[in-house]
Amino acid sequence: MDFETFKKLMVLTRREFVLTSRDISVAILFFAAPVALIAIIGRPLADMYVGESGKAIVPLVLAAMFSFFSISAFGWAVYREVLWSTDTRLRTVGLSMATIVTAKAIPILVTIMVETVVVIVVGMAILGAPLPHHLFAVGIIMLSLFVCQVGITLALITVTKSVQQLAQATTLIAVVLGALGGSIVPSNRLPGWARFLGHLTPQYWANVGLRQAVAQHLGASTIGAAAALLFVGLGLSSVCIPRIKWTELRAK
Repeated sequence: MDFETFKKLMVLTRREFVLTSRDISVAILFFAAPVALIAIIGRPLADMYVGESGKAIVPLVLAAMFSFFSISAFGWAVYREVLWSTDTRLRTVGLSMATIVTAKAIPILVTIMVETVVVIVVGMAILGAPLPHHLFAVGIIMLSLFVCQVGITLALITVTKSVQQLAQATTLIAVVLGALGGSIVPSNRLPGWARFLGHLTPQYWANVGLRQAVAQHLGASTIGAAAALLFVGLGLSSVCIPRIKWTELRAK
């Protein structure tokens, strides 16, 4: 990336930060909703983690679950250019789709990282649990999870026909796959068929990494979970970015 492209990237990123900060749904989905859920079901949910520090785990898994609504936020950031007829300007400045995706992803990543910190601090205060000692390991998992979410978003953009369809798919992924992955009830409390399907969800691997981050330092399970999430995210991104064309988005 040359310096001129970098300057354009920073300008677009700053614009995305402004637009993201004005979106009230970000505050609701990433901050208010997980904190409210912790206050409502946090204690009974923590009691289900037998032999583990449930009060420390619950805020983490719920923060990870609600972070999947970044799929809708990120997808809207892409579709918005077409709906607002600003995609022509992006094409004329000569930015590649990979650069545009990066600029749109950075503000959402920062939002998710702030969400994680806020939900951890407030959630631990609500449940009366100490802050996790291994925040670096938690950060690694959340960063890897976001890369996975970016890949999923790009895949959905290539197959959905509207931002409404993408939003509906996001709800399905966040809630149903979250339940299968152990974000609402621990995986070992689910029926056998649900536990089996849960292994196929990114939420499951994120939760494995987060639970291990609470139990120990950056161990093999945490690294393995992060690697699995990165593999899915980078794989989907590399396949889908070349397939996203502004002209095709306009035709949807």
